[in-house]
Amino acid sequence: MVQSRTSGTGCKLVLSGLVAFLCAGCGQSTGSRPLADTQARPTTAQTADDDLLTDAAPDEEEPAVTEATPDSEAQPRREIETELAAVFPFIRVNVGERLVEFDGTISPLMDPTGEGRRFYIEQIVCTQGTKEHESLVVTRARPSHLHAALLMIGAERGHPVFWTYPEGQTVVHAPTGDRVRVEVEYVDQDAQTQVIDPLVWVVPRDGVTEFPRAEGKWLFAGSVERNTSAGRLYEADAAGTVVGLASFGTEVIAWSHPISHEEADGDLAWIADHAAMPPANTPVIVRIRLSD
Repeated sequence: MVQSRTSGTGCKLVLSGLVAFLCAGCGQSTGSRPLADTQARPTTAQTADDDLLTDAAPDEEEPAVTEATPDSEAQPRREIETELAAVFPFIRVNVGERLVEFDGTISPLMDPTGEGRRFYIEQIVCTQGTKEHESLVVTRARPSHLHAALLMIGAERGHPVFWTYPEGQTVVHAPTGDRVRVEVEYVDQDAQTQVIDPLVWVVPRDGVTEFPRAEGKWLFAGSVERNTSAGRLYEADAAGTVVGLASFGTEVIAWSHPISHEEADGDLAWIADHAAMPPANTPVIVRIRLSD
């Protein structure tokens, strides 16, 4: 486990001890970007080079780490903000509090009138340009950067769900990893800051039962990596699976009880409670805290 640090200098010390994917994309600025800027940019596919996860050379210059700076006026304000350090684009950490947070927005497909198309929820958070049609929140934070930030606060990765097929039978292996808590913070239409468990926005399509939050937990599964002809790939960077609900086997954060993403299996029974959610494109902060 890494030692607790609360300053930008401390985070830099922690960062220097991490390997591989920690340096992916570090040529970008690490300062926080206003959400208004992220919304103004059109959705574009990542380039092949941007998706790759490469090891840092031994003499590679250490990526710069800066203190967190105030975000745009649209961002919620918190007392803890002064203790956060920006370590990657859209991602901040407080090692002492064992906290990682990143910027996002409510999916552009959410309809607060409740009259829009009802789609099955398969992701709590996805990356921009991937699974907006089945996610509550969309972010421009890079999944491999989130993975690195979680390592900085001392979280230990496990593995996402995977499947084996002995003698033609399908065996589902549940995800593992350190337990984390996931919250979403936003400012409502009355200018009040709200902090909620995003699972309260997940409701059954048939209206009969509630999502069984007490029966499961969030785990730092850590996605998976594989070698490609172009280099090493962190699967969640390509798939956009940041905080998963249904099981794709590529999630950074996974729900402990596997839920099939195949509609034919009958597990896709959950939709968004549009009327209870903020309007589409509302800026939010997703907070992930390492649990005891």
